[in-house]
Amino acid sequence: TCLWRWLIPASTGSLAFSGPVWLQKLLLELENKENLAAGLPFMLEYSGKSQEYLCRSFQKYLSESPAGYLTRKRLDFAANLLIHSDMSLLDIAFETGYQNSSTFYHNFTKRFGLSPGKYRALYKEKKKEALSMDLQNCDKYDKKLWCKSQNLDTVVAGIPHSFGFGGLHGATATPIHKTGQILH
Repeated sequence: TCLWRWLIPASTGSLAFSGPVWLQKLLLELENKENLAAGLPFMLEYSGKSQEYLCRSFQKYLSESPAGYLTRKRLDFAANLLIHSDMSLLDIAFETGYQNSSTFYHNFTKRFGLSPGKYRALYKEKKKEALSMDLQNCDKYDKKLWCKSQNLDTVVAGIPHSFGFGGLHGATATPIHKTGQILH
């Protein structure tokens, strides 16, 4: 199932650097979807910095512009919504701060190499394949052990998502006996 890892956007690790405290706090605030959707105006207001200083700081510590950072985070959020919700593509575009679907589709396709609709469909297809493989492997190694595969994080790539937006954090496969009892 590890072959499907490319479908899941990697965690951006926004706080994994030793930048100024004000920038770390700002990045933490941008984990809130409303702040992320508010974009650059929120960033300027919250940080109290000028646009020029904000841009220089982002380049220095994150190697990207504030706009690039916002776009990447919004698209990762959108990818998460595509695989964890049944929201329409248009609703996802608006939820992630895009004012028109055309820009959303263009940016999403550029980042992930697939349109949002194809991304969702392919993810669901790979989830089914991974589920089938997961159940086969459980039966193969231990006839008494079943894998609880209702959780998408468990099934696809066997890794938990680390999104700041509605992802299932820290999920792992939970072995259960055929009676339904959880095994530890």
